[in-house]
Amino acid sequence: LWQYTTSPGNTATFATTAAVAGFSGQTTATLTVNANTIANGTLLRVQVSTAGAANAVSNNATLTVT
Repeated sequence: LWQYTTSPGNTATFATTAAVAGFSGQTTATLTVNANTIANGTLLRVQVSTAGAANAVSNNATLTVT
C-alpha cells in the first residue's frame, strides 16, 4: 500500500494514495502518478503487510518532477 505526505517535517501525517484521484497501482510494486496529482517534493513510501506478521515500511522517497 503506497502512502504519501506533503508535510515532510511531520512524517506522522502519511496518508494512503487510495484516497486521492490520480494514482494507480496502489497495491502493486509500481505506483503510477498522473501529472498534477501531487507536488514536487512530496514524500512517498510503501507499507507491506501480511497476516500474522508486523507491517514493513520502506524508507521515504522524495518525488522529483522534471
